[in-house]
Order: sequence, then C-alpha cells, then structure tokens
Amino acid sequence: MNTITIPKPVNGHGHLRQGELFAHLVRMARRLFSHYFGMGNTKPPILLAEEAAEYKNAAHKIDEEEGFGQEFEMHPIIKLREDTTPEMVRDAIQQGFRFFKLYPKSKTTHADDGIINYFCPNLRGCYEVIATEKTPERKSAHTLWHCEHPRHVWDDSECEYAALGPFEQVYDLVPGLKMTWCHLSDTRVVPTLMDMGERVAFELAVHYAFLRENDTHGKNHHVCRPPAKLERDRKEIRRLMVSGNPKVINGLDDAPWDIDKKECESAMCGVWTLPVALPLIVRIFEEEGLLINSTVPDSLIAFTSANACRFYNLRNPKSTITLTKQDWVVPAVYLLGDTSVVPFMAGQTLHWWVKECL
Repeated sequence: MNTITIPKPVNGHGHLRQGELFAHLVRMARRLFSHYFGMGNTKPPILLAEEAAEYKNAAHKIDEEEGFGQEFEMHPIIKLREDTTPEMVRDAIQQGFRFFKLYPKSKTTHADDGIINYFCPNLRGCYEVIATEKTPERKSAHTLWHCEHPRHVWDDSECEYAALGPFEQVYDLVPGLKMTWCHLSDTRVVPTLMDMGERVAFELAVHYAFLRENDTHGKNHHVCRPPAKLERDRKEIRRLMVSGNPKVINGLDDAPWDIDKKECESAMCGVWTLPVALPLIVRIFEEEGLLINSTVPDSLIAFTSANACRFYNLRNPKSTITLTKQDWVVPAVYLLGDTSVVPFMAGQTLHWWVKECL
C-alpha cells in the first residue's frame, strides 16, 4: 500500500501554548486534525468558562482571518484544582465547555497548583456535577486525568502505576463519571482500565510507541511526563494502537518547547510530535503487519478518529487526509516565529508523508 486516505484525525491531547507560538501551532494543527483538545495548564491556567471561550475564539479567529477553510474545532480543556467549585464547573458546562483536566501537584508543566487530595469536598462536588450536568446541546461532560501519584514517596517510574488507586476510587465513588486516562505509558494499568465500564477510555501518545526509558538518558528532547517505561510497555502500546479497541484514543500530548528550555540542565518535559505524528502512526500499522492490502484497516480509523468521536460525542469528520509513501527528512529544528523547536525524530528519514487534506 503506497497511499492511505482516512477521515481527518482527532488529537485528544495537545498543547497550543500561548503568545506568538500559539498562532504557528494552530496553523499546523488545523491542517492535520478535525478536532484538537487544547490543554488548560497554560500560564495563567484555563479555570473558567470565560477563559476557555477566549482560548477557543483565539484559535478559530486565525481561521477566519486567513480564510483557511479547513475543518477544525479546538476544544479547550478546563483545569480542575482543589479550589475549583462545583458552581464554576456547572457554569462552564452550561456555556458548552465540557472537558475538565486533573493534574497532580508538581508532576508536570505548570502543576505547582495541582492536586494532592482527589477527595477534597470541592472536587467531590465537581465530580458529581460533571457526571450529571449536560450542555445546552445535551452532551455529557468528561474528566481527563494526568495519572501520576503526587506523593514524593513514589519514584518517577512508579508514579503512574500508583495513580491507579485514586483513579479507581473515584470511578467507584461517582457512578456515571466519564474518565480518560491520559498519555498512558505504564501498561500494568491496562487490565484494570479494560475491566472498567464504557465510561472509561485511555489515550496513547505515539512517542511512547518508540521510546523506552533507555532512550531518554542524555537525550533531553525525549524527556516527558509520565516518563517512558520498559520495552514490554513499548510493545504493548503498539499492540493496543492497532487493536481497534474502542477504549483506545489518539492523544499526542504534543508539547513544544524552545530549544533553550530543552537543551539545558533542567529540561522541561514534553516531546513535540505534531509534525511527524501521522506518518509515525501509519508506520506503526505498517510494521505491525496491518497494511498488507489495498484496504485501509478499520482499526486505523478507529484509533485516529472514530473512537474519540464516539466516546466524546464529537462531530464525525467530513474531510479526509491522505498520506503517501515518500521519503523525507525530519527537520533538525522548526523555526516558529522567535521560537526554535526540535521535533521528535529530528534528522531522521520517515517513509510516509502527509500529502493533502480535503
């Protein structure tokens, strides 16, 4: 198979940043994705409906001003904190914003205000509102979870597995609460997630299908949260990506940083996969033996768009994207205004290329 055409994909987890960089990233994202979930751990964070509206409108304004015409919807994610009130959540849902993210304290970017007590009175009230309230369009709300345990007693390699405890407790505490385990890297949690009901899904980020812990040593551009794990995890993530299982959602966690903030003693966490994600996903399906005839496998469409659209009740993409077999070298750096960003697979030759979006 030398050409693949699929519905325009969904990115269930991304970072569009702020300032001048924001416009450059929106222009790239709108070409590649029909839906893009923009995370709320900006600085300052997205905490209220008004701030979510401002972030979304800023992204869509770029489309309008430039007349780009591509199918693209940005979904801003509201950050939940221990001081978030149920009234704040209810107001957001009533204004049509229905995605809420929980970050563990100090375990990722801009998480100094993150959560330690997942069962404090405010959050318990927020869970109940998210589980029961619907938007004016009668769509359900969802929680997204950065699953790493915030207690310092846990080593970084064990934090994600340890987070299964509070995640499962909240699942049992609030029937009806829809929950997404973001950027899963420790596959020991998969059997439990699979055993949970249809209101639980999990994201897979493509860089975890290539990286092991060994690949991060001395390579700051591979440093991410949660950290990459073991070879067994890398292989299992690939198997899950191609499985077609309805719980598995594409969430890139594409996190760009200026080169000076990565090539330093204390590198910021994040792997920027946005320019290479779709060629790498197709490569995985090819390497796993699913591109053996002229028919695009249903599991590729499931992973890249259908599962997310079904789980989150999103509009199904009407447009398509085509990739073709064509060698190209990933640039060593992308110049995005005044920001220089090193992409994942920088300098390497990839064999699939995004040809066109229709």
